[in-house]
Amino acid sequence: MPDQRQVYVNGHSLVVALSPAVREHLGVEPGQAVYWHLTRGGEAVLGKRPVRVGGPPEGIALQKLLDGERAKVERLRRKVAARPERAVGVGMSQGWSMAMRAEGGLGEVLTLMHRELQDIRAMLPPRRRAGPRAATPPRSSAPPPSEPSSAGEAATPGAEPPGGP
Repeated sequence: MPDQRQVYVNGHSLVVALSPAVREHLGVEPGQAVYWHLTRGGEAVLGKRPVRVGGPPEGIALQKLLDGERAKVERLRRKVAARPERAVGVGMSQGWSMAMRAEGGLGEVLTLMHRELQDIRAMLPPRRRAGPRAATPPRSSAPPPSEPSSAGEAATPGAEPPGGP
């Protein structure tokens, strides 16, 4: 929680009084040396040691770390893209194989499942196998019927023209 204090002038210096809670937290007594550490813009940290110890990295350090990691990711992406697809596939296959060996027991599970499937098949009645399909009748090679003649007779014997007798 913030502890607000006023800055006042004492000779040629600006002075900030420490509250009893801050003095207790730092473990300082009157006359003991303390050190100001300048951090991000507009902030300063008061400590008992001349070198700051611990705490999260500052914003600039975090930005540098982030930039370094992004460069590393980009370098690795380019490296993977430069490899032939076959090499990538072989590596993935080897990884899967290693995982399967490490996982273990998969072969046993598959064997049990196969046995169960065989038992179920043995309980089912035998299926009739479908015979060969009946061949479709061959198409007629006769020419299609022709148009009726102008005399009104049907082109085919026994057939009557439309509109009949």
